[in-house]
Amino acid sequence: MNKMFISKHKYNHIKKCLRDLNNTFRNCTDNQIIATHKASLQDTILNLFDNLSEEQTALLDILKITDSLSIDQYLADLEEYVYGIVVPTSSQIKKVFRKEAQTSSHKRRKSKTCLFRLVGRIHSQAFYHLSSRRQTYRHGLQNPESRL
Repeated sequence: MNKMFISKHKYNHIKKCLRDLNNTFRNCTDNQIIATHKASLQDTILNLFDNLSEEQTALLDILKITDSLSIDQYLADLEEYVYGIVVPTSSQIKKVFRKEAQTSSHKRRKSKTCLFRLVGRIHSQAFYHLSSRRQTYRHGLQNPESRL
């Protein structure tokens, strides 16, 4: 039997289906509904694959799961048949993100400048507001606390 026949994205889809089955176990008391949902999920899982052998089909059989506690064990047994995605080398990563690394320092400098401008505007507006209230109070035209 082929040792690894489940790709990572198919394994994640199987995990999602089993999460749905777990919710069915928790929230439903009717055994016929649980059996129907299991059969539906079984079809969904088997339709992910092409040309499965009988051993692989038996391994993917979820009809033998009877409660939510056996789902984790089923997934643990299934993990050894999963092959992952090829990890890129560091030179490949640098090649892809080379242009981003060059422009990021410029963006940081520009964002700092914008931040300082914004803080300066807020400071000047607050100072103008405070000074105008002081002037009004000094001349006795209006008490600023009387507005409240």
